Amino acid sequence: MKVVNVPVAEISVHQRSRKDMGDIESLATSIDDLGLLQPVVVDSEKRLISGERRLRACKSLKRDTIPAHVITTVDEAVDRLKAERDENTCRKPFAPSEAVALGQQLEKLEAKAAKARQGTRTDLQEKQLSGKLPRSTEKARDKVGASVGMSGRNYEKAKAVIESGNETAIALMDDTGKIDRAYREVTKAERDEGLRDKSLALPEGQYDLILADPPWKYEYSQAANRSIENHYPTMELDEILAIQLPAASDCVLFLWATSPKLAEAIAVLGAWRFSYRTCMVWVKGSIGMGVYARQRHELLLIAVRGKPLPPEESQRPDSVIEAPRGKHSEKPAAVYDIIESMYPHSRKLEMFARTSRNGWHTWGNEAPTQISVVI
Repeated sequence: MKVVNVPVAEISVHQRSRKDMGDIESLATSIDDLGLLQPVVVDSEKRLISGERRLRACKSLKRDTIPAHVITTVDEAVDRLKAERDENTCRKPFAPSEAVALGQQLEKLEAKAAKARQGTRTDLQEKQLSGKLPRSTEKARDKVGASVGMSGRNYEKAKAVIESGNETAIALMDDTGKIDRAYREVTKAERDEGLRDKSLALPEGQYDLILADPPWKYEYSQAANRSIENHYPTMELDEILAIQLPAASDCVLFLWATSPKLAEAIAVLGAWRFSYRTCMVWVKGSIGMGVYARQRHELLLIAVRGKPLPPEESQRPDSVIEAPRGKHSEKPAAVYDIIESMYPHSRKLEMFARTSRNGWHTWGNEAPTQISVVI
C-alpha cells in the first residue's frame, strides 16, 4: 500500500459510520503545527475509506493536497477499516497528569524553537523576570494545552497540581478527571499552610468572658463554589479540642455551633473544661444550605467554668436573636451588643475573630488587628 499526495478536491466522501466529528479546529491546529502524522485512506477511485476528520481539517486549512494510503484490493480495505476501528474504540484518553507530562515536553520544544527564532531578546527576558508572560507566550501555552486536549487555563491548573507534589490531589485529578477540584484542593492546602506559618500565639492573661466561633470542618458540601473551605481555612475537630483557652477560673463561654455540629460543640465544651448551661438561637432572615433540612438558624451555646455570676435579671436577653444573614460565617452585630449588656465589665476575648471590635481582645488569622481596649 503506497502513500501519495491526493488533491483534496478530488476525494469523494460517501456514507460514513462516524457521525460526531469532534473538535476539528484543534485537529487542524495540530496538523498545521506538526503536519499530518497519519495519512487518510482512499481507494483507487479516490473514495474516502477512513480519515474524514483529517480530511475536514485539511480542508479548513485550505490544503490543496493530502497524504493518502491508496488501497487496491478488498483485503487491504478490510485491514484498514479494522485498524481504523481499533484506533478509535481501543484508545484510552490521557490522564491529566499524563497530558501534562506530554505538554511539558512540548513546552520545552516550543521554548527552544522560540529561542532560536528570537535569539536573546532583552524585552522578552525582562517580561519573564517581572512575572508577566508576553502575549505570544500565552498563545503558545494555549496551543500546548490544545495539543493535549485541554484549554490553556486547564493545562496551567493541571500543571500546578502536578508541581505541588500533592499526591492526594494528583490522584483525585487522574481518577475523576476533575482538574478544577484538584486545583482547589492544592490552593487550599497551600493557603492553609501559609496561615499556619503565620499562626498567632494565644493571648496572654486570663479572660472571664470568651466568645468562640470555631472553623468547623464539614463532611458535606453541596457545590464546590459554595464549599466552606472556599471561604476560610477549616480545622479538624482534634485541633479544636486541643486548644488551651486563656480562661479565668470563673469564666463564661459563648460558643457558636451550627445544627450539624452540635454534638462536636458539646465535646469541645468538655475538652475546654466548661459545663453547658443554656443556649440562644439566631434566626436568620433567609434559608441556607443543609443535607437533611435547610438551615435557617444557628445556636449560641452558653457554658461556664468555675462559678461566674449570671447576668442581673434586667440584663438577661431574649433567647431568640432575629437578624439577617451577612457575609459567609459573619455573625450579627446584635450579638456583641447583647453579650456586652449581659457582662459590661468583663475582660472579653473573641476566638477565631474575623473582625475587630472596641472593648474586645481578638485572636485569629483573619482578624485585622489584635486590640485590648480596657473598659
